[in-house]
Amino acid sequence: MVRVDAERGVAALRAGTRISALGAPLRAAGVALLNQGDIDRQSIAGAAATGTHGTGRQLQNLSASVVGARVVLADGEIAACDARTEPELFEVVGLSLARSA
Repeated sequence: MVRVDAERGVAALRAGTRISALGAPLRAAGVALLNQGDIDRQSIAGAAATGTHGTGRQLQNLSASVVGARVVLADGEIAACDARTEPELFEVVGLSLARSA
């Protein structure tokens, strides 16, 4: 983890961090993932990008918990995005599934 803001319930994570490595440090900071799948060996970015989900009809998938991201674009530029800043980029970063036209 890069940092945790327990008051806001937000953590900054490195994309390649395995879900299995998040439990103890998140708990120590007084926060937790809202939902996660049974398999915890995948990276947090991979789980969010593929729509990984846990159980329960009332719980959203991991990508729904993403509030912002920094991504490397095809030209090598690093872009920061969230729902207000670069909303179109944020939409595809949160869940990387292509839409049909």
